Amino acid sequence: MKKTILVTGSSGHSGTQISELLKDAYEIVGVDLIEGKFTQHIGSLTDKTFIHALTKGVDAIIHTASLHAPHVGEFSRKDFIDTNIVGTLNLLEASVDNQVKKFIYTSTTSLYGESMESEEQAVWVTEELPTIPRDIYDITKIAAEGLCRDFFDKNGLQTTVLRVSRFWNEPLQDRIFYRMYRGLDVRDVAYAHQLAIEKQFDKFDVFNISAQSIFSKDDLVDLRQNAIGLIQQRVPELLTYFGSKNWTVPESIDRVYVIDKAKRVLGYQPRFNIQEMLAEL
Repeated sequence: MKKTILVTGSSGHSGTQISELLKDAYEIVGVDLIEGKFTQHIGSLTDKTFIHALTKGVDAIIHTASLHAPHVGEFSRKDFIDTNIVGTLNLLEASVDNQVKKFIYTSTTSLYGESMESEEQAVWVTEELPTIPRDIYDITKIAAEGLCRDFFDKNGLQTTVLRVSRFWNEPLQDRIFYRMYRGLDVRDVAYAHQLAIEKQFDKFDVFNISAQSIFSKDDLVDLRQNAIGLIQQRVPELLTYFGSKNWTVPESIDRVYVIDKAKRVLGYQPRFNIQEMLAEL
């Protein structure tokens, strides 16, 4: 018999891709506020009765539902708290009540916040970098991560956090440029969640999930001061493509997301990095 996975945000960009990847090996139960291919249940995570009933008979939860960074300014602080914190708490409590075995929380690299700001050099962003929130989105994602840790430590619910970098639809030139150091393909988002679902964890942990950067720790000063020179060395075809489109190439890069821990512990090997992205254009 297939194990059952509840996917929250199942009509969203990542939720749909995760459900598509896992549908053959698992029974997918999708919940969202709007209809979608994999969404069988329409409802709010703030409805405790609804969530408690929904998690009965579920083996694992992948919690992607969230208000996101682009929603800042469109929704109130209370909306963010209700969705990102209260909704997560409701799911965690229902998981304990209904003996759910595993809980994967889709978090964000955004929560490193002000720790990623440096005028002298690009910041090497590992999971050990302090989280210094810049807005209500960061604040609520940090709080939700803390709840996940607390439920592992106090209740034995196997919770794991994936801090995912940028993967949403934005202008193509931005997606290409970010893929070198702070973005990834939604197919790799789904792949990382598959790895997390299939691995057994004996302690709470967090993992950066991004594409494989073409830059190293030795490049940090040059990235901040002369990124174009490094890009010319590492991936000149990007400059050629930008030139063909009359797009401006940014002269400075402020960070590099590091995925070494996810590669080591999860076996994560992103498959859609900058070279693959350019080849698909």
